Amino acid sequence: MYILVNLFALFLFQSRTAAQNCSVMACGGGSSIPIHFPFRLEGSRQPESCGYPGFKLSCDGGGTTILRLPHSGELFVREINFPMQQIQLYDPGDCLPKRLLQLNLSDSPFSASYYENYTFLDCPMKLTYSAIACLSNSTRTVLASSDESFVKTMAAVCSIIVSRPIPLSWPVQYDQGPSDYLNQDLLLSWFTPDCIDCEMKGGMCGFASNGSQNIGCFSIPATDRTSKGLLIFRIICLTVALPAIISSIGIGVFICCTDHRRGSNRASNSLQSIDPAAVTPQPSIVTVGLDGSTIESFTKIVLELLPCLPFLRGEGSTPSQSCCTGVVDMSNKAKSKGDRQAICGCVKEALANVEYQPKLISVLPENCGASMTLPPIDSKTDCSK
Repeated sequence: MYILVNLFALFLFQSRTAAQNCSVMACGGGSSIPIHFPFRLEGSRQPESCGYPGFKLSCDGGGTTILRLPHSGELFVREINFPMQQIQLYDPGDCLPKRLLQLNLSDSPFSASYYENYTFLDCPMKLTYSAIACLSNSTRTVLASSDESFVKTMAAVCSIIVSRPIPLSWPVQYDQGPSDYLNQDLLLSWFTPDCIDCEMKGGMCGFASNGSQNIGCFSIPATDRTSKGLLIFRIICLTVALPAIISSIGIGVFICCTDHRRGSNRASNSLQSIDPAAVTPQPSIVTVGLDGSTIESFTKIVLELLPCLPFLRGEGSTPSQSCCTGVVDMSNKAKSKGDRQAICGCVKEALANVEYQPKLISVLPENCGASMTLPPIDSKTDCSK
């Protein structure tokens, strides 16, 4: 055991390398983002060999760390995860969806973990559900969705801006709004140079020597006498204390196992004294009507009813086929009074900022051949009745 401890101590004293010349940097302003290989802080006094090609970072006047992509401009850095080789970015203008519309990662060492095909829609009305706020205004709403059926329905009243693959951190979960993922930070990864094993061991990657393209893994050097003395103190403590700790663990395991056997015997005796008749059976819970997931889906159903807007505005004598498809689908889900109240509330909220004739809502189901009845819903309608 002492031989292993001493070997471990010798490992901590491995030779220092050229990586000593590349200290960990950070932008000012209280930034907590460490910058080291493969990244290099532009404008610092470090040699070019302290960073890998394509990994230059810079700082703005406020101490924010900046990454410049060759074809997509500047993005702010929120975090760098060196062991996972990921960098988390956000838009300085707080409108990442706008940047994603033209994002181009070519000629950079970074790639996205996952891509999802999104369609961006421009709708001539104000909607509160799933809107991209920074691209919308009081009269128009920009939406984005990866759901083809949703896009097909919305295209009846909205114009398609563009359809393109959008980089995401993970696959889309359909219990979230269509635009939710686009409002999150952009998470990118790099695969070259591969420093995962080195970082997981607590080391730091770097070029093996000046002028070399080979990557080495170096121990993080102590910077002054105090840190060196602290390192020696830790090794001495480890050499002396580790055998004692291992012995204590062995004794503890023995005591724990002994107590466990005694506890098992006591538990066995206790179980034998329980009267089965004294155990009160728990009633089963039965859910009646719509469950939570179905009620949440009503918002999406309301969006499917947007093709009905021309009829509700009095622009046509009959509703369109796509409108009636949504009405019939919603009618089929209305099984109880509570369901109809939920539908009423969703319609009321969705049409809050849209000009329409409330009386035409009440005739919509009849015109579409649906059995459901709806009141003339407006902003003053009490949907609880």
